[in-house]
Amino acid sequence: MKNTKNSPVISVVIPAYNEEKLIEKCLVALKKQDAKFSYEIIVVNGPSIDQTRAIAQEYADVVVDQTGIGIGQARNQGCKLAQGEILAMTDADVFAPPNWLTRIYDFFRENKYVIALAGPYNFIDADTLNRASRIVRPIAKEIHKAITGTIPFSGTNMAIRKDAYFMAGEFDPEITGLEDIELGMRLAKVGKSVYLENLVVKTTDRRFKHPTRHFMTTLLPAYIKRTVFKTKDDKAIWKPVQVSK
Repeated sequence: MKNTKNSPVISVVIPAYNEEKLIEKCLVALKKQDAKFSYEIIVVNGPSIDQTRAIAQEYADVVVDQTGIGIGQARNQGCKLAQGEILAMTDADVFAPPNWLTRIYDFFRENKYVIALAGPYNFIDADTLNRASRIVRPIAKEIHKAITGTIPFSGTNMAIRKDAYFMAGEFDPEITGLEDIELGMRLAKVGKSVYLENLVVKTTDRRFKHPTRHFMTTLLPAYIKRTVFKTKDDKAIWKPVQVSK
């Protein structure tokens, strides 16, 4: 938390499972935010069997062991502990620019009618994927809007007013993939959500080493389940991805 007597304005919630290779870089980036207001960092440990928890304790304001199963439940657990009026969501392999929280705060302050926002991400050292994303992402966003009536959310880079988050019913703990998309569809019933093209974070390409296979066997089936059939999981489709030693 920033060195101030004020309560945090924004709570950053990060689920982490065996992320010792990346979480320090993620948290250092968050500690170096240029925010002029108070914020807190909450890490929900998944429960890891490596040094994730020990590393998180060096940087985060709150570190708690997950009491349930799944990323949606982990995000919910962190959000319940949050003191901030804005909940910022990201992942342990995401590296936010110094102005990330300031831009989130400023947008909510200037747009009182907006209850939630999301932004894109770029891949580190993956120029081919980034070029493809610049082409595919705008098309996918319009398709998603046509299907769901709202913007595409990603737990990699999103923020929600806390009262709207609880009004929408939180993340569904029974969903193991695209729980962020599903929550976005419920948030649309609460108020206005906005996609900010210039709110960009960086992340790893570890889930996209084989992008076509990942899209066809994991991402697309999960997306159809969430948006078209609105079904939940009968098994975990979003398996933890580890970084090679």
